[in-house]
Amino acid sequence: WVAQFLCFVTQEFIKLAVEATNLTPHLENILYEIIKDSKTNLKNYISASNAITILNAAGKSFSGMDFSRINIKDANL
Repeated sequence: WVAQFLCFVTQEFIKLAVEATNLTPHLENILYEIIKDSKTNLKNYISASNAITILNAAGKSFSGMDFSRINIKDANL
């Protein structure tokens, strides 16, 4: 359900999601799973783009992560 919800986000939502991500490690893991799922689920690119935008805005490091073949064409990095 998180992936479906992430199809519709605003700047205000991103700010709230950043706060939630910093307070809830489990949410961070869910966002990474959405991003990874975009490798095989091409319909998931909007949710994956928003997920990585939230993680980036939260200052999360992507160092050492394998993001080959992810679909995040609309991400704000």
